[in-house]
Amino acid sequence: GKTIIIDASFKKHRDRQDAWETARNLNCDFFILECTCPEEIIKKRLESRKSNPTEVSDGRWDIYEAQKADFEKISEFPADIHLLMDTSQERESCQDKALRHFNKL
Repeated sequence: GKTIIIDASFKKHRDRQDAWETARNLNCDFFILECTCPEEIIKKRLESRKSNPTEVSDGRWDIYEAQKADFEKISEFPADIHLLMDTSQERESCQDKALRHFNKL
């Protein structure tokens, strides 16, 4: 009876499929929000995190490159539950787009 958000890289088709099957078995809604961003912005953001002593993220460029190298393209879900989001846009714009997309379902 609760809403959850799984914040994960879900690089592998099988992991995404398992999450979808779990949601379906529990009669829960399931959506994929795939975030993309130009690499120069990603690198800048990761560098900014690294230089911030209060940042708890372990995100680093080398981790990003490794994850990108073995990421399996998301093609197993229909467009109504899979939204591709360019996160180089303003946060509020991204939030609005995601809410509009998923609320219409």
